[in-house]
Amino acid sequence: MDQYSFLNTNRYERQANEFAVQLLLSTTNIHTGETIEHFFLRNGVPTEMIKYFYKNF
Repeated sequence: MDQYSFLNTNRYERQANEFAVQLLLSTTNIHTGETIEHFFLRNGVPTEMIKYFYKNF
């Protein structure tokens, strides 16, 4: 889409990833002493998505 328009698809992809992380983790809490990596793995979310998690805090 970027090739044929002036739209910035990276922004939309980032927003979609932020929404997905928020949705997938909205029904669970981090346990005391639990690492963020373990929290993501416990919930089936790839640890590569951590960068989108902190944006919401």
